[in-house]
Amino acid sequence: MRLIIGLMPARAGYGHRARFHRMMLSVKKKWLYLWLSSLLALCAIVIAGLLMARGGNYWTVISAIPGPIRRTGRVVLREIKDLPYISARFQPHGLPEYDLLIDQKDLDFLNSNLPDSEEMLSAENKVYVPARLTFEGKEYAVETRYRGDAKNHWLWPQKSWRLKFDDKSKLPNGVRLMNFVVPIDRGYLVEEFDNFRARELGLKPPRSEFIVLTVNGKNPSVYWAVEQMSPEFLAGQGLYPKADLHGESDGPLGLFDSVHEWRKYAANPAAAENDYTYLYELLKLLNNAPDAEFRQKIFSVIDADDFYAWSIHNALVYGDHQDWLHNMRLYLDPEKNKFHLIPWDVAIRDRDEVGEVAAGVIQISSNRLETRILGVPEFMAERNRRMWAYLNDKKVEKKEKDFYNDLYNKTRVAFYQDKLRRYDNAFFDAEADRLGKMIFDYADDWREKYRLMEASASFDKFSATG
Repeated sequence: MRLIIGLMPARAGYGHRARFHRMMLSVKKKWLYLWLSSLLALCAIVIAGLLMARGGNYWTVISAIPGPIRRTGRVVLREIKDLPYISARFQPHGLPEYDLLIDQKDLDFLNSNLPDSEEMLSAENKVYVPARLTFEGKEYAVETRYRGDAKNHWLWPQKSWRLKFDDKSKLPNGVRLMNFVVPIDRGYLVEEFDNFRARELGLKPPRSEFIVLTVNGKNPSVYWAVEQMSPEFLAGQGLYPKADLHGESDGPLGLFDSVHEWRKYAANPAAAENDYTYLYELLKLLNNAPDAEFRQKIFSVIDADDFYAWSIHNALVYGDHQDWLHNMRLYLDPEKNKFHLIPWDVAIRDRDEVGEVAAGVIQISSNRLETRILGVPEFMAERNRRMWAYLNDKKVEKKEKDFYNDLYNKTRVAFYQDKLRRYDNAFFDAEADRLGKMIFDYADDWREKYRLMEASASFDKFSATG
């Protein structure tokens, strides 16, 4: 994977002279700003040194530094760290550009309506305000709010957004609900890669891409744009839009304990709004059926091909984020009355969390449904055979690596130009490299396991945690 790439400025010939002068003026302004900011940062260092000399602890010292000086110090340090990438500022980033226009009073309301940093985003914080979104020369009426339960989505200057398009006749690409997510929450490039791999396995993940967003024309920042679950999502996937699409309701129990822990993102108008009959039958089979009955009936209520593909997709990243509590998405095919699993917020489990146990374990899961299905030896054997067929295809291995590397090269300039996001450019490069290696190291882990299983004809062996 290429990381830091030197970019040469355009020649200052006749056709480029004006552009060259504008570029140099911009550079001079940047250095003047950096010089003045450095003076303020020096003041912060002096203040911090005096306070530390008097016995103050770290947070006491930080909080005692005046806010403007503290913020300026962070900017200066970031600018210094990003100096090796300065040439990227003069390159076109190549990503789609959106501008979200919000009245200042509404923006102030959104910011004042956020919870304390140690709390979660609740219903009272999820209030929409009117806004307009411009994209490719068109303007769309939307409602918007901050999204994401935890503070990593809304505590820092770059915040995650939810957009709801008002005029159904003007939806871009048929999208009704859209999320602009801070990329660090999705492992930078990991979730977009997960969606690519899901499509390769025949699953139907939400439409997604990286974009650059400005709010009121300021602070262009990279976001991962991903469609929210809705009837329009189903239509965009070629599925029945008037069908039940289930997800968690944020209730107090686990998803597999009760139908009351679920809600509908889309609903079949032929059934009552609170009709969860098929989901109830699935949970009853999962929780109460003897093994023989479960083995006989489970794939009459869940599509087998979809389940195996979903399980392979989840296992390849040692996933535990689509679990007993959240991120399960079940689409009920109204013709076959079978559930299909849709990958959502898959993530990747860090190597430190996987640990040595992964070497001898064929399945790590905190999902009761997956664990019970794969507890049937013939089902585990079938999952393993399908997974080995996918991993043993050299074209698949090359295609996945090419996609990840291309994604990095297509997005890196925009990331380098983004001064709103947390952490510097070297951190982004290091994380993109580390997580990319982790993806392909995990795939190699599985290949080695399956070579051993193939040699011993033990594809039906089941070892699990969770």
